[in-house]
Amino acid sequence: DVSMIQEAHVGVGVEGLEGRQAVNSSDFSIPEFQGLQRLLLVHGTWNYRRAGKTVRYFLLKNMVFPLSMFFYNFWAGYSGVNPYTSWDMTLYNFAFTSFQIIFIGFLDRDISEECALRLPELYVAGRLNLQLRPSAMFVTLLRSVMYALLVNLWPALLFPAFGLRGENDVMFFGMTMYTGLVLVINARAAIITNTWTWLNATMLAFTIVVYFIYQAVHSYMWILDADFWGVAFYCYRSPAFWASSALTLASCLVVDMVFELSLIHI
Repeated sequence: DVSMIQEAHVGVGVEGLEGRQAVNSSDFSIPEFQGLQRLLLVHGTWNYRRAGKTVRYFLLKNMVFPLSMFFYNFWAGYSGVNPYTSWDMTLYNFAFTSFQIIFIGFLDRDISEECALRLPELYVAGRLNLQLRPSAMFVTLLRSVMYALLVNLWPALLFPAFGLRGENDVMFFGMTMYTGLVLVINARAAIITNTWTWLNATMLAFTIVVYFIYQAVHSYMWILDADFWGVAFYCYRSPAFWASSALTLASCLVVDMVFELSLIHI
């Protein structure tokens, strides 16, 4: 029993009168065989779906970020200029796009326990790796390209309305892009969340509020980044900034709807 458990992808040991050697060598232990059904059909299905969402979300957000900088250089004359500040790049993964997915990875349940037990065929999705199949991963990559294009498109179209005269305009463009990016990625996390509690709802709202406070503080503390001095305050007073952020978010949500409908037929 021990050798079979150790060879398996996921070893399950049953506690019995023979001792605890098998249980100590397993990944999961159950008191009796009837617990195996719930372990596989309920927790197995939930865990696979959470893992699939988490992997695709991380792939999405970590593809959109560099792609947005890549597409920006078409507007910047292929100069290689980075539109984001070093603090923006540091805090993107650490503070502004990671907390919501933690709740999805641990708590999300897209089907009830009763449904999972009544429809054991749902477990096949994990066995066949349907959520991480090549077509699903390709859609995620294509979605990231569309997000990155839209994050660049609306700031570029509305940028003349900012009324700038070439003074530090890279920072203004970059903050407008970055704001749209943070809103879109957090909106995507909200869309794929099935189990809402006061905790993850509060964390989502808290992340967005903290982001705008961070930009204001960042803009005021010139010692952190002298080039960013006053940028956030100017953007917050500009209707073009808010229009760009709203249009970026709305257009990416439309892209989400199209891709979700397309996945039904893939």
